[in-house]
Amino acid sequence: SPDLLLLDEPFAGLDSELRAALESRLRQYLDGGGRVVLSTHRPDEMILYCHRLLVLEAGRPAYNGGPSFYFSASPDPRLGGPSN
Repeated sequence: SPDLLLLDEPFAGLDSELRAALESRLRQYLDGGGRVVLSTHRPDEMILYCHRLLVLEAGRPAYNGGPSFYFSASPDPRLGGPSN
């Protein structure tokens, strides 16, 4: 088992059955001490799987911290994150 997984949009294009299977495996991996770097545009995935959130705007860090704080601070409904 690797110590770190790099996942780019891992749930994109999956049907509900395959998504549930991948979510279960990912949860087992994380519960077992694994670490994941996850690239996604979906706020629900960020909240479920991320302890730390790095938001990039034009290739530069715009936010680096907990996802709960990010999504609770003036959410932009179009993006699922704070509006500037």
